[in-house]
Order: sequence, then structure tokens, then C-alpha cells
Amino acid sequence: MSTNVLMTQFGYDRLRLELEALRGEARQDVLERVRHARAGRGELAENGELLDALEEQNMLDRRIDALEALLAHAQIAAAPVDGTAGLGTIVSLRTTAGAVGRYQLVGDGEIDGSASQISIHSPVGQALLGRRPGDRIEVGAPRRTRRLELLAVEALTPVPVAA
Repeated sequence: MSTNVLMTQFGYDRLRLELEALRGEARQDVLERVRHARAGRGELAENGELLDALEEQNMLDRRIDALEALLAHAQIAAAPVDGTAGLGTIVSLRTTAGAVGRYQLVGDGEIDGSASQISIHSPVGQALLGRRPGDRIEVGAPRRTRRLELLAVEALTPVPVAA
């Protein structure tokens, strides 16, 4: 990862807390499982408990490495204060079918799998950047063009994060 990754302060803090938890209690738990499993008898290939614990340790280490790299390249961007949609804002959108949804615009590195987030690098996210309430946008999709109306833009209220 050689380029900066844009994200909100909230997203950065959430990832930092996850990293601290993984380095602390989660790491101790998995190391204890490995120690306990190693105390068992038999060949490594026959010790399923040990193999499972070592795989869990490997996955934990990979997640820690990924978070460290992501946070090392994080660039915190402030949400726009001029009423336009941008990184960190919450937008309300209406589809042509009349469905209304509320979404936070986030950087790729902070997406947590929530359906209430839109990456600023996605086609919809790109189309929303700099737009104001009342604007209508069209986004090309593989099978059809999506038409959306931007109903509202809210600034994300910072949530205090414990150190």
C-alpha cells in the first residue's frame, strides 16, 4: 500500500481501536489456545485443535498486518461544511421507485460491511461528491442507469473514542 487512504476521523479511530483489541486480549486468547493445544499429545498432523489454533493465529496476524498498513497510510479528511455531500457526510437518497435510504459516505479503508455506507470511490459515491440537496444524479450501472435524488446532507457528528 503505497498511496494514502482517505478516511474519516471516526473510521480511523474505529480501526485503531480494533487493532489495539487484536494486539491485546485477542492475541493473548489465541496464544493461550496454541499453548494449550501444544500440550496435547500426538503428531502435529493429528492434533486438530493445534492446527485450528495456529490457523486462527495466522488469520489474526494477517488482520493486524492489514490494519497496521492501512492506518500507516491513512489520511484523515474533514467532512465538507458547505452543505455538499463528501467524505464523512450522511446523505438521504430517494430512488425513482420512491424508496428512501440514509447512507454515510466513507473511504474504502473504513467500510465495515454495513449496508448504510457508500464508498466515495464507488460510482454512486463519485456521483454524489459535491452535490447538494435537491440535486438529481444518474449513475451508470451494468444493466441500467440508476436515478437518484439527493434529499439531505448531514455532517457526521463526531463520536468520542476512548484512547
